[in-house]
Amino acid sequence: MKKQILLLMAVLSLSLVNCKKDNSSDDSSDDGGGDNSSVLKPVPVTTTQNDNSSPIFNLTEAILNQINGEQSKSVATTTTVSNFEYDGRHLIKVTSNTGTDVLVKEYHYADMSNGILDSIVYTKNGQLDAVDRYQVSNGHIQQISKYDASNTLNAQITFSGYNGDKPAQMSLYGMTNQGALNLSGNVTYTADDMTNMSLTGTIGTYNVSIDNNYTYDNKNNVMSNVETIILPVDSKHNILTITSQTSVSGTPVGSSTTTNTYTYNTDDFPISGTYSTSSASGTMEYVYEDK
Repeated sequence: MKKQILLLMAVLSLSLVNCKKDNSSDDSSDDGGGDNSSVLKPVPVTTTQNDNSSPIFNLTEAILNQINGEQSKSVATTTTVSNFEYDGRHLIKVTSNTGTDVLVKEYHYADMSNGILDSIVYTKNGQLDAVDRYQVSNGHIQQISKYDASNTLNAQITFSGYNGDKPAQMSLYGMTNQGALNLSGNVTYTADDMTNMSLTGTIGTYNVSIDNNYTYDNKNNVMSNVETIILPVDSKHNILTITSQTSVSGTPVGSSTTTNTYTYNTDDFPISGTYSTSSASGTMEYVYEDK
């Protein structure tokens, strides 16, 4: 039970690391015509008008080209090389090779010029593995739904209560060995960085509460110049720590802390880093190219 909850929150927490703001100034709406009969069919999105709600950062020309990572656990060390491909500044493909597995993420756009995603297709060792579908309205992501290779919904994140380009609330749905996970709660920001995410709800028949706190450096996020929406609960800077507290039916069942350190180039972009958790540690090297 405890392991299942902590695993789900670890996945959620990691998905928030090093995310990039949407650089578009377009207001878009989902026309509701998405056809779920094929996992490869994107959700249609129609651009309607401009609202200038998302900031554009005037940073240096560096764009992330490659991440070289090494993770050590108690029984093994894994090396991963991830290569990033772009159409201009819009991310279109990430290929990650661990030596035994090759994971490819292909980014499909409803509006390429403004970086508005409609889906991400995942393949593992050449086989379809999963698809993320994006629903967008009023210029913001409202929902991200993850389907497996059989087109079965496995997880869903919903965002609401937007103030500018930041949602104040989010909810998380997923299927676990203990039954359906349903969590919802508030997101708090300090300037352009998400500093707290507090969610409560149920997993199967259990009541669950999770409180995540984040701290940051004051440097440029590694993906600052990538014009692609990843998640709306993103941050302008790089995460230094994630502290998570989990309770089940009012009883604390565990806490975890992830710690990151970085070295930077003269333009204040990370060029290398380390991270550690209670069960693993690793190193990262960030390689950039000029655009």
